[in-house]
Amino acid sequence: MKYPFEKFGSSAAQQQVFIEKLPSVTKAMDEFFRTSAIAMQSLHQKNIFGGPQGIRQDLGFENALKVLLIACYNDRLITTATSSLRLAELIRQLTLRWYSFGKSIDAALFVSYNLFAQQSRSMFLLRDLKSQVEFVSNSGALSVHDEVESLLAPITSRKWYRSKQGIGDKLSSVFISEGDFTNVDLPAPGIQIHFKKTQTYDLRAPLFLDKDWVETPLISNGKVTASCPGCGQKCRGQAFSYLEITCPTCRTVWQLAT
Repeated sequence: MKYPFEKFGSSAAQQQVFIEKLPSVTKAMDEFFRTSAIAMQSLHQKNIFGGPQGIRQDLGFENALKVLLIACYNDRLITTATSSLRLAELIRQLTLRWYSFGKSIDAALFVSYNLFAQQSRSMFLLRDLKSQVEFVSNSGALSVHDEVESLLAPITSRKWYRSKQGIGDKLSSVFISEGDFTNVDLPAPGIQIHFKKTQTYDLRAPLFLDKDWVETPLISNGKVTASCPGCGQKCRGQAFSYLEITCPTCRTVWQLAT
């Protein structure tokens, strides 16, 4: 199976920034990926009924995750005030970036499985582990270097659209198929992404979208109208299956699928 994030890559300079600016996280990521890869192999083992076969080999994953949380505290990526959702998003971003350095895709997939398909369980686990390691917390503000902030910046924007096939980001190629997300009211009104239908996990995608981030374009008489993600100008075009639009006001180039 091909996964949308497989070709996501990083430059040698970006890898050097990661290693130099996040020394504790760098040390923790190797063990985190080693145990995640082993755990993913256990998920591949199925019996004739499609269920798990044998004993799940993921006990080391939780210990490695705890060590990674301590490393995040030490490198001042999180504080005691960091929410569980923000923490989960950080783990997702670190995993995607570490994978892009040529690391195991099996490890990245197991983290994806936990964060997306097992999201409720993952949030509980992160809250529990965070409470266990808060003795190493920093009480002050976060101290994130500009280069690290750029390295861990979101791949997607806050400007999404709804189509018949699913939801997509106007400013990136990330698209979530129908059945891979659910409208929820908690922790806030919005969309929870879980990939439970297709299992084509995309580590570039956020775990949760605020409802205000997603626009449903207006389609009428063969025309589609939607807001520009740059300036909010209403843009109009032919209702093809895929459109690339250049805003006449701010010249932002964005995309839309109907």
